Amino acid sequence: MAEFSAAWREDKSKKRTYPNGQVERVVLENILCGAKIVRRYNEVGTLIFTNEKYSQTYVDEKYR
Repeated sequence: MAEFSAAWREDKSKKRTYPNGQVERVVLENILCGAKIVRRYNEVGTLIFTNEKYSQTYVDEKYR
């Protein structure tokens, strides 16, 4: 029974390999990392756009 209980905890994603030789776990980590990078890039872009929009409004109102 101990062998069975240890077997289900074994991480089998390290063992699966795609035909091009990449390991499944590495591929999944790269996908997750890429998604984080894209999300952060979009957040920064939103912050820059918002900042430029409000700063331009401030300048327009100040110098009218």
